[in-house]
Amino acid sequence: MDLALPVVYRGMDINSLAALTPGSPLDGYALHEARFQPVDGFGYSEKRSLADGYDYGKVFLGRRVLMLRGNVYASTVALLHDRIRLLRALFTPTLCYAEDPQNFGFLALDFSWRTEDIDYFPDGLIPVRLYVRPDEQPGVFFPRDASNGSDGRGYSEVFETTLVARDPRFYAQTTVEVAATATTGTGTVTNRGDYPTPLQFVLVLSGATSGPRTMTLTGFGSTMTVTVPAGPATRTVIIDGDKKVCTLMTGDPVVETLRMDLVHFAAAQTWPQVQPGDNTYDWVSTGGGKSAGSRLWFREAFV
Repeated sequence: MDLALPVVYRGMDINSLAALTPGSPLDGYALHEARFQPVDGFGYSEKRSLADGYDYGKVFLGRRVLMLRGNVYASTVALLHDRIRLLRALFTPTLCYAEDPQNFGFLALDFSWRTEDIDYFPDGLIPVRLYVRPDEQPGVFFPRDASNGSDGRGYSEVFETTLVARDPRFYAQTTVEVAATATTGTGTVTNRGDYPTPLQFVLVLSGATSGPRTMTLTGFGSTMTVTVPAGPATRTVIIDGDKKVCTLMTGDPVVETLRMDLVHFAAAQTWPQVQPGDNTYDWVSTGGGKSAGSRLWFREAFV
């Protein structure tokens, strides 16, 4: 995390100071420390029976914990207290949950890394995000000397907060999308990150197309068939490769239902993942093409 650049959570830049003028105090927010805690690897392990060593199974990463420490600055004591109140609401777990209950309040924290890989990132920046939720309300310190504004120095308080990402991956802020309206398709997409990332589908059939469509995608480590059922209204099938669920949206008002029966794998249940580097794919749709809005998409991932 480059602390010389914006850090944005819930639409608010918590690392933004107003332009300095001679003789004026600092005004705004500044992060002084971002501490990324180690991420655990979890997997089966057991002492081997009647032999040396351990048996181990597959390993998976746990959650990522991020601790932020910074200062709130203001030109008046009233503004200082307003900003502290705003910051406390910004990092209140229940308010984050209320903003996006479907994702349990895990919201995007946007920031950037510097890089010399200008082949992939020409401007020397990698804009990334973590989906985080506060573990607690932020703590605030009120030292008398820093908060009394004496000698025209303005007002300042220190704050700390702990954020938790249930998904430890850093994701690109923008998505890579491939239109999937045609009957057949083939191509290559690139994950510029260094870690596999889930592939997402949105398949749409308008009410003008009452018959079903079946799309078989080969690539990304999987052969996966998705069916959009017949019906008189618009049907939208959403494949969430991260949560590993398939839902159908239809009707007016729109009703979303879980429909795992619309997904089939050629072998064992293998959800497609976009690997680092180039990934080739192809698909074939039975019954014709699909309506506008049908697409494959993903966010590049880093670890």
